[in-house]
Amino acid sequence: MSLVQSTLRQFLPAHKASSSGWVSFNCPVCMLNGQTRPDTRKRGGVRFPDNDSFQYNCFNCHFTTGWSPGKNLSGRAKMLFKSLGMQEADVQRLQLELMREKEQQDLLAEYIRKEERVKFVPQWHSVNLPAGSVPLLSSNDPFAVEGQKYLQERGVLDLAKWYWSDLEAFNMRCRIILPLTYKDTIVGYHARWIGTPPTKENAKVIKEQPKDYVYGYDLQESTREYVIVVEGEYDALSIGGMAIGSNSISENQADIINSLGKQVIAVADRDKAGLKFSEDAINHGWAMSFPEWDSDIKDVAEACQRYGRLFVLRSILDAIETNPIKLQVLARTHCE
Repeated sequence: MSLVQSTLRQFLPAHKASSSGWVSFNCPVCMLNGQTRPDTRKRGGVRFPDNDSFQYNCFNCHFTTGWSPGKNLSGRAKMLFKSLGMQEADVQRLQLELMREKEQQDLLAEYIRKEERVKFVPQWHSVNLPAGSVPLLSSNDPFAVEGQKYLQERGVLDLAKWYWSDLEAFNMRCRIILPLTYKDTIVGYHARWIGTPPTKENAKVIKEQPKDYVYGYDLQESTREYVIVVEGEYDALSIGGMAIGSNSISENQADIINSLGKQVIAVADRDKAGLKFSEDAINHGWAMSFPEWDSDIKDVAEACQRYGRLFVLRSILDAIETNPIKLQVLARTHCE
């Protein structure tokens, strides 16, 4: 029997039960519903269709209410309980207990759902880089040279095998190409405009990648105790981490990252989009880090440019937090 039903049974006044299952008694809310005199003909009735829920109906003032598992007490249900003699404080305690029960049930249901869910196994296939692609450092084309300088300034030139293409389509000549790999196979690419695009019509990034791809997965060293997860590929490159490629972490991406068996530390960009990334990371049960960098630094890549890779890694590790409540507060503070 549910707590709500057992509590209601304790407060029922003198009553009679019919063969149809209705328990009849004088309705306690008739005058609250505009009747000029109290019910004396036992026009109120409650029915218990099972061991948990209840239904109430008055044939005089037409007041109806009820309750079933998984729900909170409605205002009308609270009115019935108080009219039957239950104190306001006890009604509130009952409501709080129902909220606790629902939270526990939701947590259990989520746990069961995750346990029953089939873990995602990547089956990403090989793709070609844009036509005309060559290693960036092998080209003397002015655009390629400019790309080398750009990557050098950002401190990531030596951290990946970059490519460049003389393809006119999509202004590919103006871009530097980062292959997206999995098990030593190219499964996509990230083509970024060198510097800032001249107009809004020129996309800063052209990306081709498989669904639920995680950059840097196959670059993680088995000796590490942790993996750092960030939003962008350049951020991941800067610290040897893994990138989601957006601010939304899918369950399949979480499966891939968790399959490494390492402690996961998520570091969000310091903007509004980073709040969504933080919420997803917290929901996946990951630790997070919100280092105290200069206020004008937006992400990990910019921090590495200013402070250097070792300092940034140390600051991330020093600021690790695992408490979900604290993480929610930190996320709102840092992701403005």
